[in-house]
Amino acid sequence: MGREGSLIARSLVEERAFYRFLNPVGIVTACHGGRCNAMSAEWTSLISLKPYLLGVYVARERYTHSLIEQEEVFSVSLLRNDQAAVAVLFGNATAWEVDKTPLLEQYTEPSPLGGGPLVKGANAHFVCRIDARHTVGSHTLLVGVPLYARAVARDEPLAYHGGRYYRLGEQLRRPGSR
Repeated sequence: MGREGSLIARSLVEERAFYRFLNPVGIVTACHGGRCNAMSAEWTSLISLKPYLLGVYVARERYTHSLIEQEEVFSVSLLRNDQAAVAVLFGNATAWEVDKTPLLEQYTEPSPLGGGPLVKGANAHFVCRIDARHTVGSHTLLVGVPLYARAVARDEPLAYHGGRYYRLGEQLRRPGSR
């Protein structure tokens, strides 16, 4: 596409449209060589049911990314709707500059299978082995095969939309159902 075509395409792309997605909030953890880290990850999703596969997008400059690359295993805790403070705590600082060990000791528990620790009281816990990785812009899409998966709590999930955290509202009846 020539310069003129790329200018036209950019004029049709409105940045605020990308902030209309609704995402679950996960805490991704990993350990290597006695060091562990946790980071908030709003780009966490189930990407296949057969076989079960989880997808997590992690910026390549993140400390957690370096740990996952060395261990090939990571953990994901999907947060409850009353755990927004936990998401902020693990998302506000990078382990390149701040030691998150005190936070990990307070808010997590050991994983039964390695990987990183799991957030206490989260809605669900997963420990995954990397099945594939794909470079996607500034991030790496890590495709994980769950080695461990547990629904822990029965609370509503924490949602992330437009840079803010939300509780889900009323469940709507499926159109056409009785």
